[in-house]
Amino acid sequence: MTWNPVLGALPSVMGSTLPRPNPSAHVAGLALRSIHGDAEATLAALAANLPGPVTVARLGSDPIALLAGLGAQACSGIQPDLVLFASTKGDLPRWLTAIQAGHHHGHAGTVADELGARFGCPALAVSAACASALAALGLAAQRIRSGASRRVLVLASDVATDFIVDGFTALRAIDPAGAHPYDAARAGLALGEVAGAVLLSADGNGPILAGWGGSLDANHLTGPCRDGSGLALACRRALAQAGCERPDLVIGHGTATRYNDDAESLAYAAIAPDLPVVGCKGGLGHSLGACGIAEVLLATTAIAQGWMPGVAGLRVPGTAGAIRALPPGRHPFAGSAVLCANAGFGGINHAVVLLGNSLGEASPSSPGRGSVADQFLPARRLELPSGDFQQFTAQQVLGRIDTGWGRMDAACRGLVALAMLAGDLPEGTGIVLLTNAGCAASDRQFDRHRRQPGGDPQRFPYTLSTTAIGEASIRRRWRGSGLCLPGASDEQGRAVAGELLAAGAPAVLLARIEADAPPHLGWAEIFVA
Repeated sequence: MTWNPVLGALPSVMGSTLPRPNPSAHVAGLALRSIHGDAEATLAALAANLPGPVTVARLGSDPIALLAGLGAQACSGIQPDLVLFASTKGDLPRWLTAIQAGHHHGHAGTVADELGARFGCPALAVSAACASALAALGLAAQRIRSGASRRVLVLASDVATDFIVDGFTALRAIDPAGAHPYDAARAGLALGEVAGAVLLSADGNGPILAGWGGSLDANHLTGPCRDGSGLALACRRALAQAGCERPDLVIGHGTATRYNDDAESLAYAAIAPDLPVVGCKGGLGHSLGACGIAEVLLATTAIAQGWMPGVAGLRVPGTAGAIRALPPGRHPFAGSAVLCANAGFGGINHAVVLLGNSLGEASPSSPGRGSVADQFLPARRLELPSGDFQQFTAQQVLGRIDTGWGRMDAACRGLVALAMLAGDLPEGTGIVLLTNAGCAASDRQFDRHRRQPGGDPQRFPYTLSTTAIGEASIRRRWRGSGLCLPGASDEQGRAVAGELLAAGAPAVLLARIEADAPPHLGWAEIFVA
């Protein structure tokens, strides 16, 4: 195909002046379902160090009904004006059935639309690999601070089917004996399902989600920065936005893989040595994009009730960084600031800071906190030639040989091409990806070959639509925030790009990639604060 991208000017789409009410985002309601039961039963199980899952424990076959019920419980009669659904794959069984028939139903955007209809308000799906829930919560809080929303309901779930189990098994990431986060003898994760709902509101007196930070490792698709610098960057951004120098507690990602927990520990040790660290995946399993919802439950409990469970499954602490991982059991908490952090495939990291109500109201605003850019400079628009992005070569796009190019699917090649065409942008540039087809082609391929001998274990990461963001960040060394919005409209994407700029991003690449079957579609718009 002809390599003839189109570059042009695009008028500003966000307007020249936006309101700046700067309200706080209070946790006004929360509901959870785990393998142990509801939120109260889950907290009790974690405090008692009850064994977590060894094999996947499913929560049921109807995620829509489950999430709708949890959302109604969290709202308790309050009408949200926006629903955000956090997930890596949406309704995965329905999605796999649909793509085999050539349709694109069942992805996270489809689920978001159905949930929005249940609650009678607009809805948007947010996918950021295993950091999806914290990304959605951070975006919800940012919209409240900017005045775009008053009440945002964040729902989160992922369905851990055999497709997921086989993927992590191929990567040798699962410990059949269960997960033991931050343990010296940890040997891998355990998968579990969690579904949850958090209502954030400008009205209320609950804990405040005061800070949100995202970052890209720009390092590797499945392994974190070994020094923890990527996650540390997201944490520092969240703390800065909250006006908080040092949290009183960290609720970590804690997957119990060797590299993740070592990198995490180095990140936390670099931020504030000797901080107490807890985590829940040893008792709940890794719930993928939904895990941040459970961790916000722990943070809210610590602030509101003055106690938190230790690290479920921990036996003998042992990580590369000097952290104080609290042993299993119930621990008193007298602090007011809690940092929650998640990391995901593609090097995507997100962190949030929750503050006690009085501290949150009194904390000073940092430059990014609560401010909305008065104006955006005119953006540039890039368009890829219509055709088959799989035919793009590294020499065409990068001007050199790239040893990882052959593994990339068409969606990744398209986004990398747009990122390279974007020219000179700051290191803190964020990426917002819009897509309806997602990674359907890679999903079909992996689903067809996942149990055949000799399969490529590195094919599984390409079943995440956010992997394209990781590939682009690696080639450009961008370390801003990364988000995918499955099923979102172009205008919704522009609004989210604006919120990232308001939160402090120096620039955002907004891109749409549709690369299931040729002719493929790819364009990008560049916004600079």
